[in-house]
Amino acid sequence: MECGNPLQRRNRRSTRGAALVELTCAIFIITVGVFGALQMYTLALTGAKVANEYSIAGRVLINEIETLRGSPFESLAAGKSPFRSQTPEMDRLVRASGTVEIMEYPGVPDLKSVRVALRWVGEHGRVVEKQLNTLIAKKR
Repeated sequence: MECGNPLQRRNRRSTRGAALVELTCAIFIITVGVFGALQMYTLALTGAKVANEYSIAGRVLINEIETLRGSPFESLAAGKSPFRSQTPEMDRLVRASGTVEIMEYPGVPDLKSVRVALRWVGEHGRVVEKQLNTLIAKKR
C-alpha cells in the first residue's frame, strides 16, 4: 500500500525528467565549448607556423642583402641570379628558392638597385613570396 499524496509522486517524477533534460543540455553546451576551444587551438597553431615561416624568410633575405653589401661593388653585375649565400635556415622552408636582381640605378653610376626575393611553399600548399629592395653604393 502506497502512502502519500499522488500529486507529490507526480512532482518527483517530473523533477527527475527535468534533471535529465538539464543534464543533456549541459553536456551539449560543454561539448560545443570544447570543440570551439579545439578549433581555436588549431587556428593558433597554424598562425604560429605561418608567422615562423615569415620570420625565417625575413632573416634569410636580410642575410643575403648583407652578403651583397659585403661583396666588392664591381662584382655586382646587373641581372638575375640565385642567392650567393646559403643560409642554413632556408632549409626549414619547403622548396625555398631565392633570387637576386641587380639593376643599375638610373643617373647614378656608383649606385645599384637590388631586389632580393624568396619563394617557398607554405601552409596548405600555397606559394608564398617575400622580397626586400635596397640600394647599394660603391664604397670610397
